[in-house]
Amino acid sequence: MKDIVRAVLVLMAFFGGSFNSYAQFRDGMFEYLVRDILHPDEVSVRVIPEMKDEIEEIEIPARVEFEGEEYTVVEVAAEGFASCKNLRDIILPETLLSIGNSAFRRCEKLEKVNFPESLIKIEDKAFSTCRSLTSAILPASLRSIGDVAFCLCDNLTNVVLPDMCRHIGNHAFSDCRSIKKLRLPGALETIGLSVFMGCSGMERIELPPNLKMIDQNAFWSCTSLNELEIPASVDSIGSTAFAECWSLSDIRMEEDNPHYCVVDGMLLSKDKETLLAYPSALEITTPEYVREIGVASFALSALRRITITPNIEKIQGTAFLSCMSLESIVCLSPQPPEIAYPGAFLKDEGYMPLNCTVYVPEEALETYRGAMGWGWQKIVANTALGLQEALDKDEKAVTVYTLDGTLLIVGGRSEDLYALPRGSYIVRDAKGNSRKVVK
Repeated sequence: MKDIVRAVLVLMAFFGGSFNSYAQFRDGMFEYLVRDILHPDEVSVRVIPEMKDEIEEIEIPARVEFEGEEYTVVEVAAEGFASCKNLRDIILPETLLSIGNSAFRRCEKLEKVNFPESLIKIEDKAFSTCRSLTSAILPASLRSIGDVAFCLCDNLTNVVLPDMCRHIGNHAFSDCRSIKKLRLPGALETIGLSVFMGCSGMERIELPPNLKMIDQNAFWSCTSLNELEIPASVDSIGSTAFAECWSLSDIRMEEDNPHYCVVDGMLLSKDKETLLAYPSALEITTPEYVREIGVASFALSALRRITITPNIEKIQGTAFLSCMSLESIVCLSPQPPEIAYPGAFLKDEGYMPLNCTVYVPEEALETYRGAMGWGWQKIVANTALGLQEALDKDEKAVTVYTLDGTLLIVGGRSEDLYALPRGSYIVRDAKGNSRKVVK
């Protein structure tokens, strides 16, 4: 029989026919398809369409006989069990090598799946939207996880990834909100596009020692992630990789990384001249060694206030994209920093400006209003720059008195000082140091 099947498949392939439509048979609730010409004794399996709404618990056999011949089940066919709305539990055979594209997609009641030690590949969307799935303990044999493979598995909590898995596809675990801790495979070199986007419950993730790339949006909206150690091997970190990671205050970078460094929660280029990301920032005065604010470096952050010091020469496009909490920007330089296309202070990709106020030196008011990328904002003269410049750059709160000792401001910040009339004041910083300031 197998020789006949092989001969038929060869002929159909030669004449351009569809061999899978011929080399298939049914047994019970399953339909089996011979994989290809070279493997006439290996089959993929799927449930027959009329049984999709009936099955709740099933076990797929490792081998099946048909017309006196034995076939080995090595694959769950593409969309083989997709949208089986009542399926809760499935036992996969120990002979299985691959789980096909969308094989169990939208099986929203699926709670339990065993992943056999023979499994090598999980293809795209295989378990996407399996909202009841709680565990994915993947075997040591696994080498690849496809795009969107476990996306929107809301209740997935226990995930074990084998050390030799070399590929995890884009969006593979996005919106898996219940995962709290994860160790990535030792063989993994790339964290792809949006792999963990929306994993809002993720508190800790262990990166592999030979990781080379963290792609765009990799950890977007991992709002509970509070610590991350980046290995020295990483040579590429995509923009918005840590967007909306508001709790990520503890970023550590191995000192011998030749491309990046971390200072006080800020991800910087190795020479410290470009600020690349500051996920947990609420307010900041740009450090004196920084020359450039990078692409999307504060995008979607909870930043409320920023003081841009005269050393900043350029602000890259989308640097403050969707910073909806941003209230004030204080620019200390009379010369506006260059803003790259499409703009730095945008509400969204529709190029609407943020609703914040830009304070600039009084003599530079019209210069800022006419500068490319600045004119969209509400720009006002900052008459308190003399007072601001007198403060310690690291100071976050001050107390201000009149010369006769009348208390004016407690816990003040730079924007609280703008309304003060011209005159002389006593300013006390958080360390207890006092000085006389003339405004």
